[in-house]
Formats: sequence, structure tokens, C-alpha cells
Amino acid sequence: MRVILETADVAALREIVKNSESIQVEHTSTALSFRVDYGKRHDIMMAFVKMVSSGLVDDTEKNLIRWLSETTNMGSYESVRQLYYRCQREYVRK
Repeated sequence: MRVILETADVAALREIVKNSESIQVEHTSTALSFRVDYGKRHDIMMAFVKMVSSGLVDDTEKNLIRWLSETTNMGSYESVRQLYYRCQREYVRK
């Protein structure tokens, strides 16, 4: 998974992270661990949906979902997939 950040995108990413207190990432050698308290998974996934829609993620949605399910504590592939598309529908309606 590769994330492309250009100068203009860095400001957008900072804004996304600033507006979402729940995106606190701990990096270990094998995985990313998010604070997934009640309701936080939604905030985290909305940040990924915004990054994909802004072109910050240089991969397919399917690969992003698989990566999130395998390397984070966001849940199983199916639960991450459902949450991603639910957040995507919500983002499009705004």
C-alpha cells in the first residue's frame, strides 16, 4: 500500500486528522493499531474514505480494505468492507 502526498494534499490530510481525534496511530513492526472505542471505527474509516476520494491512496478500494483488515485492528475483511462502503455512501451524500 502506497500513499501519495503532494504539497496541497498534505494540508488536506492534516485537516482530516485534526478534525478526527480518534485517529491516533501506533506503529508496530507488524501492524497499525487504532483506538477503536465505540464509534471511533466510523471516524477512522471516514478519514480513509476522504483520502481515497482525494486521491491520496494509490491503490484500489479492494486492496485498501484487505490491507486494513490484515494489518490493523479494524476487524475482519467483511466487517471492514461493510464499514468502508457504508462510510462511502454517507460521504457521497454530504
